[in-house]
Amino acid sequence: MNEGRDILVQFRNRWQLLLYVEAGIYALGFGFFLGGISGKPMMGAFGALLAGALSLGIRKPWIRDLKRSAAYVDARISTAGYSSGLLITQDSSLSGLSRLQRYRVAEAIREPVRKLIPPNGLTGAAIVSLLLILAVFGAKSLGWPANGDPANPDSGAQQIHFMPMDTIQEAGAPLPELVDQRIQLEYPAYTGMPDRETKDPNIRAVSGTGITWELRFEGGVSEVWLETGGASYGLRSVDGSFRIRRKLEASGFYSFRFQDSLGRPQISELYSLQAMEDRAPSVTLDGLP
Repeated sequence: MNEGRDILVQFRNRWQLLLYVEAGIYALGFGFFLGGISGKPMMGAFGALLAGALSLGIRKPWIRDLKRSAAYVDARISTAGYSSGLLITQDSSLSGLSRLQRYRVAEAIREPVRKLIPPNGLTGAAIVSLLLILAVFGAKSLGWPANGDPANPDSGAQQIHFMPMDTIQEAGAPLPELVDQRIQLEYPAYTGMPDRETKDPNIRAVSGTGITWELRFEGGVSEVWLETGGASYGLRSVDGSFRIRRKLEASGFYSFRFQDSLGRPQISELYSLQAMEDRAPSVTLDGLP
């Protein structure tokens, strides 16, 4: 058994592993960046696959074979005496003196190779990925980029998505579908802000803002509820739509649930409510001593 060969095999495996990890770090960074900026998980997945594939194509971990490993060890460890290649040479090709030299080389490089770090770009990959991740958080904190078309703020709004609560559905009438959603924001009078209508179910507004949800379905729907903070509130049926008005008092999450005319329930995904505290109004009097 050629134990000297095992030394180079372990070094080669570490070298290849580090390059694969490097590609994974690039994939994570670029995937998070594209997904965070676009707001589309599929775009993030595509970016991760693309960045990972490019990194692998450039670095080519699979070509780091035993010959390249031996050459790198020779260049970095002086005690190898530029003889590491003997460790991967077949016994039949070596004389008795060469076999003795191979044994000496194996003993001389065993510990140094164990401590030798294969060439890699992990530090650079980590820095680039960290900068990309921080760029996403920075852009989000500044409110950029806005979702959708700037001329139409709701063009990229998320559609409220419902799913059956019973995963096993019997054959029958088709399930009702949400065909329209409208959300009216009525800001407190002291803010001087005009009322606004949106379709985005993730709401961020000043605390005290009145919110009116209006949902319109295609198909027979008997009851609809808004659920938030562990409580359920029924929506009123008005002119073929279901409406409810609540005041935004605290941040949290909410969802909708409905039951169709056949008693089949569906529930929506969770959406966010973010209540922003407004500064108290101040009065400044001019001309007073």
